[in-house]
Amino acid sequence: MVKIFVPLLLSNLLNVSIYMINSIWIGRLIGENGISIIANSYPITMIASSIMSGPITAIAVLISQNYGADEKEKVKQIMGVFYIANIILGILVTLIMFLLLPMLLGLLHTPSIILKDISI
Repeated sequence: MVKIFVPLLLSNLLNVSIYMINSIWIGRLIGENGISIIANSYPITMIASSIMSGPITAIAVLISQNYGADEKEKVKQIMGVFYIANIILGILVTLIMFLLLPMLLGLLHTPSIILKDISI
């Protein structure tokens, strides 16, 4: 159980640390609007992260099954496909999120004063 708990804990601590560092840095650099921009981008970031975590979990299951069955060559094949598919999926999700950003920010009821500060 500890083998599962520790990586999950470290992953969550890393995410929280990144969010806190961004908030402090952007808050000092831009001010209140900067912190609002980070707060509004968090749900969008979580959507992208959730989309990416599904296939990654599926690949992890396939790798675990084949590793457990001592099929090392198949594990190498799956890892090769995983890297290529992950890069392609990452690019696609980034492009889709980039194109849908105005609509997503509208769904989040982002204030217009914040929208004018957001530039890509």
